[in-house]
Amino acid sequence: MPQPRHVIIAGFGLSGRACANVLLAKGISICVIEKNTQTVTRCAAGGLQIIEGDASEGRYWTLVLGT
Repeated sequence: MPQPRHVIIAGFGLSGRACANVLLAKGISICVIEKNTQTVTRCAAGGLQIIEGDASEGRYWTLVLGT
């Protein structure tokens, strides 16, 4: 689960990955919400905090924000 202070990235396409790279390089914790199962599996295996789902659905925000 995400850390108390982190950046949420909705989608891990080209722009999402670019944002993640910049943030991680600066030591900023991130959590990604991504719809593509293969992407989620690959990234989770690499240690990325990633949740499978559609960021436009409110139930995933509950998971990410811990509320």
